[in-house]
Amino acid sequence: GGGSPGWQFGQQGFAFLQDGRVVATYVDRGSGQSRLVLLDDVAAPTPSEFGSEEGLPFFFGSLVESSDDGALYMLGGSPQRASGVYRWSGLLPGGGGAAEMIACSSSSEIDESLVSVPRPVEFP
Repeated sequence: GGGSPGWQFGQQGFAFLQDGRVVATYVDRGSGQSRLVLLDDVAAPTPSEFGSEEGLPFFFGSLVESSDDGALYMLGGSPQRASGVYRWSGLLPGGGGAAEMIACSSSSEIDESLVSVPRPVEFP
């Protein structure tokens, strides 16, 4: 995502959507979570932001828009779940809800109560 070289393994932190808008990812330094930024100069000169509160995974990147239905596909995961491929329809008219994991890198399930969720710390 974010600052990684876009030519390396298709891991660019942005994507051009078919309708001319641009989406990009970055990691919020306060929460440590990935954020999605939607740039749309015509409809909203101020960028819109999305994150886990809109149903996106804790971390994600490698964004690709579907040519069939306009949904956004990404690689993502969280401290509680293995990485996988997600489909999110939050940018579509009437879309929203949690991103759907359509492929997972592991079939193992870990009890969420056994996983420590990381949080940023500050040093003086």
